[in-house]
Amino acid sequence: MPESLNSHFDIVVTNPPWTRLRPVSIEPDKKAEELQHIAEINIEFTNIARRVLRARGLEKVAAKYSNPDNNPDLPFLWRATEWAKPGGVIAMALPGRIILKQSETGKIAREAIMRGLAVTGILNGSDLEKTPVWANMDLPFMLLFARNSIPGSEQPFHFATPVRENHLSSRGQFRLDYQSADALTAEMVIARPWLLKALAVGTALDVEVIERLPKSTVSQFWADNKLTSGEGYNISPNLKQHGASDLFDLPDFQLPTSGFMVDFGKLPEWKDRHNRKTAHAPRNEGLYAPPLVIVPQTPRESREDPKAFISRTTAVAFSKSNYGYSAGADPNGDLFVSALYLVLHSALYQHHCLMKSSRQGASFRTILKEDLDGFPFPDPRELTVAQRKQLLSFVHALEHDSTKPWEEIDKFVFALYGLTEHDAGVVRDTVRFCGPYRSVRMLSEQPIPPEEMEIFRKYLEDMLQPLFLVTNQRVAVFAYPTLNQWNDPWRFLSISLVGDRIPNMDHVLRRLIDEVNKTTASRIVFHIPNGGLILGIINQRRFWTRSRARLCSLYIEQHHLSAFPIPS
Repeated sequence: MPESLNSHFDIVVTNPPWTRLRPVSIEPDKKAEELQHIAEINIEFTNIARRVLRARGLEKVAAKYSNPDNNPDLPFLWRATEWAKPGGVIAMALPGRIILKQSETGKIAREAIMRGLAVTGILNGSDLEKTPVWANMDLPFMLLFARNSIPGSEQPFHFATPVRENHLSSRGQFRLDYQSADALTAEMVIARPWLLKALAVGTALDVEVIERLPKSTVSQFWADNKLTSGEGYNISPNLKQHGASDLFDLPDFQLPTSGFMVDFGKLPEWKDRHNRKTAHAPRNEGLYAPPLVIVPQTPRESREDPKAFISRTTAVAFSKSNYGYSAGADPNGDLFVSALYLVLHSALYQHHCLMKSSRQGASFRTILKEDLDGFPFPDPRELTVAQRKQLLSFVHALEHDSTKPWEEIDKFVFALYGLTEHDAGVVRDTVRFCGPYRSVRMLSEQPIPPEEMEIFRKYLEDMLQPLFLVTNQRVAVFAYPTLNQWNDPWRFLSISLVGDRIPNMDHVLRRLIDEVNKTTASRIVFHIPNGGLILGIINQRRFWTRSRARLCSLYIEQHHLSAFPIPS
């Protein structure tokens, strides 16, 4: 578009190309030429963003900016700021990776957007890919709305993540849950690069859990102790080759068909399996030295499946589809790999990936090494003798016992990381109902069973009661029975003071259901005449967890205490 059209438009709306620029030739010389051409194009992509950022006085951001991964979408966004008038509106359909990526380049690109545009709203559709909501869209997507100006330091924008429900998405519809729209500022997103991902999957309670975890990480610990970690060997026969003699006689790791242990003695040697002497990236032999934890990039779905494997005494080669953490350079190596192995099988690690990984819970089902490296990791040498003994017993149970002590492992890890029971509940709820797998989604959409409704009711009552201590009142929460013989689309609770008489509300509730079914709401709050509340929540298990009860109590405290008269 010619420069004469710069600052010409009040509104710019576009869906730019998203596909990463890649070479298409197989022949090495032509492929090299294409790569060089792509690199030159990406330099121009980078220059577009830097030009805009400098024009807005953001010299420091411009200096470190580099267009991520040869992607063409962000250059369109920055050109849109030149096409639009100052203060004009920009609305764009963009790939979800912009808000999800946790690589350094991705973080800087996101910071540039937050500092260079007055973002007014982001609709995060990262959980709606491959649904009729956007037919034939197989990637996580987002809709960005912004004013073409520099944002104020505390200027908020709304970040909304639709809840994926199969019966709605199959009709091209979606629901915005009451806890899925957050008011954020640019500074909040810049200070916590993982914040948008965490809120895309969880709630503000999950953010609190992340911020309570220890700051030391796996990568820091491995680096401080001069240990070795990395991606496994990469053969890539069409790329430049290097001698792989260090790999020749090593057993070559393969996932076992069942169980948590690998019989390394029965693995084929690398030279026999691959029948070659070179690899594109054979890696340093120290990466394969025992004691060693091998972590497949694609974790299996079930909690009952292994997420990692230990080799204590045998050096083992493994391919680039795995990550390795070797502690062979330290006399405490066995303790280090045992601790890492255990925490990688905990619900806390699953929660960490859901909150921070740019892949888990966002189209892909793999993990990146940055996900592992960024996981908090307290120094195992600081464990007491009793804790070390317990840790090793759990590792032994994972490897050898047919029934795994999952609950005890999680309690041990939660305590090790300093989490309260409330925090642990948030982790459990999010892992159980917010994972990326079909089995989790089906579970989360099931009607609430009576025992789980009772847990929610009691927890909400306990959370609300302290608000009434100063007036010497007691609050009572009651569950309404179903209005029909089939599972109602909504379930209701009454919240009142002990001794108050609640009128029969069945006819009101039926009318409420008729009205709210015309919307995509997931919660309603209705004031009872003469005092009290009716709380209606859509009849899906994901909305009836203890975490949600806690959030409901906070909402009532902030917005609806006026429903309970203060005695004279």
